Formats: sequence, C-alpha cells, structure tokens
Amino acid sequence: MEEVSGNILIEFFMKKNIFLVDDDETDVIAIKRALRRKVQEGKFDLDIFRDGEAVTERLEEIGASADGEGNKIPDIILLDLNMPKMGGFEVLEKIRNDHKLKTMVVFILSTSKNPQEIKRAYCKNVAGYLVKDEMGNRYERLTELLETYSDTVALPPN
Repeated sequence: MEEVSGNILIEFFMKKNIFLVDDDETDVIAIKRALRRKVQEGKFDLDIFRDGEAVTERLEEIGASADGEGNKIPDIILLDLNMPKMGGFEVLEKIRNDHKLKTMVVFILSTSKNPQEIKRAYCKNVAGYLVKDEMGNRYERLTELLETYSDTVALPPN
C-alpha cells in the first residue's frame, strides 16, 4: 500500500504534459510566451497542435499504446473550439467516447461567449471554459490557473 501511495505522490509532483490545440498563431505565441518560464523550470511540457485532426491522430496513437514514456496521456488539454478540419467539439466528443482518454482534463479556450456553447462544453465534462477576450492578449492568468490547478487538484492517473 505504501508503494502505491509513494507512486501517486511522485506522479503528483512530476512535470505536467499540456496539449495546446489552437489554430490562431497570435494566441499560440502568447500562450507559449506565458508558459515559457514554467516549461524552462521543468514544471510543464507543452505540445502544440494547429487543428483538431492533428491532436486527434496523436491522441489515437497514445490511446492505442498508452504504455511508454513517449505515449503518456496528456495531463491537461487546452482546446480551442473554432478550428479548421475538425472543431473543438468534435475533438472533445472523440476524447469522451474513448475509454482510455475520457477522463482527460480539458479546458476550452474560445472567443465565444455563447451560453449554448458554454453549456454544451460543460455537459462534456470540461474542467473550465475560458474566454480569450477576457484574458486579453496576455495569458499570465492562464499560467497561474494551470499551475494552481495542477498543484492542487489530483489529476486522473494515466
């Protein structure tokens, strides 16, 4: 029993892997800049995907063989809703329908304040719905949220 507790404790303090899925270059640059220090400190790894198809392909690879260090399920996904090829809701649907991925922590990043979209996202068990305009072009608040969240909340085990 102690070994299991020790493993959970070690996993709690390990680097968190974050997938950013966003097609807006300005937002990607701003988020990368805001997270840079935490990435350099070894607190976060950040993988960037420009559309829903790219992240879905990667998640399918991970789901098919989530066994090695290179195939670790991401701890947190930051998911834009409006993207080319495959939108955020389609990605979210695939995640929630995959038994290996369905417990992943997903935050929506969107320009939309549409109440129906917000409700739809929460019905798919997102951890939060963040409106980009309310964060401005600086994402320090996002960095603080991710750090506090990953330090405070027990994330689903991979």
